[in-house]
Amino acid sequence: MKSVNIVEEDMEYILTLEPQANDIVISVNFSWADAQDPTDSKFSGYVKWDGCINFDGGDVMMHLCGPQEAARLARWIRTVYREAHELFPSPDYELSECEEV
Repeated sequence: MKSVNIVEEDMEYILTLEPQANDIVISVNFSWADAQDPTDSKFSGYVKWDGCINFDGGDVMMHLCGPQEAARLARWIRTVYREAHELFPSPDYELSECEEV
């Protein structure tokens, strides 16, 4: 098992990775939790042997095939924020935060 602390500005998260293997699939299970309360998992999932990743966010399950699809989703989310900001400017986030990294 491997744990990685990720710090972003005023938030800290713990990413926990644990390799799994059985007769059906080889995968790396993960969970993402607030470092202040590691029992409060934000989402979890696994990366399969074929490069696909499954996220479980409670009410929502998401399947992405490879890092390219994850990058495409990130671009789409940034576009949604930019377009929404034009219609309803929000003081809760800076538009510069929506730029590609």
